[in-house]
Amino acid sequence: MEKKELPYKGTDCIVPVDGNCTGKGSSNTVTNLLASYKKQAWPKTIKELWLLVQVFGLLTALRLLLPHVQIQTLLRWLALSRIPPVADPDRLETVRRYTEALLWRIPFPSPGKCLPRSLTLYYFAARYGFPVQVHCGVRRMGERLQGHAWLSLYGRPFLEEDNPGHSYAVIFSFPSPERAGAVAGPPAINS
Repeated sequence: MEKKELPYKGTDCIVPVDGNCTGKGSSNTVTNLLASYKKQAWPKTIKELWLLVQVFGLLTALRLLLPHVQIQTLLRWLALSRIPPVADPDRLETVRRYTEALLWRIPFPSPGKCLPRSLTLYYFAARYGFPVQVHCGVRRMGERLQGHAWLSLYGRPFLEEDNPGHSYAVIFSFPSPERAGAVAGPPAINS
């Protein structure tokens, strides 16, 4: 199967003062996304179907929990105590495609998709051997604050088109930089 990057544009979300990252998103060309997803995103095996069900289940749970549970609590629930030593990038790429395809179809109470996307990818990335961090950042847009959530791996943006750290001031990272730095180096790649 041919690997092709999907045209994901990060969405902005508004971060309230209390630290809950919720969203106000920017639009993307849904027609182009749907055309590319029809070609590659949907499951072809029972194992892929089960993975899609897991991604859908987590996104649905996040949809219900985000308005009521603080992000720090959700991240503690999603975190692993130990990252597996072998990474599985192909499976994580499949999760990324499913997550982005489903986010276009599942209505969220808040318009931004960056936080549920980041939390879902954080959950699966950790389980597939990637010691990623979730970041929430803000920037001033006129008289209001605009926020965004994204992932990083070893200090670099992970599964992102650009570096949100250049545009946003990080107000929250999980796990903390000290804990994330405890990982010695890149995991072995499962081929």
